[in-house]
Amino acid sequence: MKPCSCIKNDCDYEPTAFFRHNMRKAKKIHTCYECLRKIQPGEKYEYAIAKQDGEIWSAKTCPDCLSMRDTFYDGCYYFGNIWDVLAEHIYEMNGEISEDCLVPLTPAARAHVCGIIEDYWERCLGEEEE
Repeated sequence: MKPCSCIKNDCDYEPTAFFRHNMRKAKKIHTCYECLRKIQPGEKYEYAIAKQDGEIWSAKTCPDCLSMRDTFYDGCYYFGNIWDVLAEHIYEMNGEISEDCLVPLTPAARAHVCGIIEDYWERCLGEEEE
């Protein structure tokens, strides 16, 4: 069982004709489809390719985004917006995320998640002071 897996999306999209993914080692600089960070040569990343609605698409996911997705998502997710959905989830949870959910994250992913939580608390406290 995963330590968190707390985001459950409704999969209301057309199923893919095919979907494949594997881990690769970058030979050149790539851009993460999720956070837009540059994946450096020698760094591992996930490569996904699929055909959906007659279109073939691909995505490269850096280890930081992959650790967040593997920790927080249970089931389906939409490539390209996993951080937005996580932020929405954190706001719905009133900024309360179990420490157990932070442990398996890479340091960069953990810092990003903590930043979202801090942003929630700053906004929440700012509204209470008014």
